[in-house]
Amino acid sequence: EPTEDLLSFMTSLGTELPSANFIPNDLHISFTRTLILKYHWIESFVESVKDLTRKTDRLALQMENLKIYCNEERTRTFLGIECSCLDQTLDFFMDSMNKLLSEYKLPSFYE
Repeated sequence: EPTEDLLSFMTSLGTELPSANFIPNDLHISFTRTLILKYHWIESFVESVKDLTRKTDRLALQMENLKIYCNEERTRTFLGIECSCLDQTLDFFMDSMNKLLSEYKLPSFYE
């Protein structure tokens, strides 16, 4: 669930982006590009990611800016909120995801 501050921020976007008259309920943080996993990897990969997410309750982020992103294929455009992490949790997740990707010989996304 978004916090009250985040809901307020998303609601205020309506003044900046007239067509943004909704509040999404499916916010996420991308730690990887879209991945192609071998079928026999899926279950263990998903379990590893779940284990990683169980290691912390919350992520303390400071919203700083809005940015527009395109995927690598240039088939989708996304509005993103540029954030900085107020603690080391995000670094922990990125490092852990990169290690996991490396175990599967997959490319890391964030350096």
